[in-house]
Amino acid sequence: MTGRPSLYRPEFCKSLKEHCALGYSIRSFAAEIGVSPNTMKKWRKRHPEFAYACEVALCARCHYWETAMLEILRHGRNRQVTNAEVRTVVFMVRMLWRQTGETPA
Repeated sequence: MTGRPSLYRPEFCKSLKEHCALGYSIRSFAAEIGVSPNTMKKWRKRHPEFAYACEVALCARCHYWETAMLEILRHGRNRQVTNAEVRTVVFMVRMLWRQTGETPA
């Protein structure tokens, strides 16, 4: 029995990396293209190139947020860092560590 055709397109690999390089999540990319996170998970299993793109995208997202957090901290030397900025940094660090499996040095 054959199901409906897959919505997967090879060009999603590049689009996903670009999306995450702006700080967005893989989950938000799913919303952007109109599929569920479970569909994305199936694509990772069925398409090695997409699984690799997800890994690269996660690294790009980490790079975006690490750069943003360092900017906040650097500028804090010249001005008062707001509580909202501190909470954002803490939240993003925790979230990125959870996603990547990395632990703080």
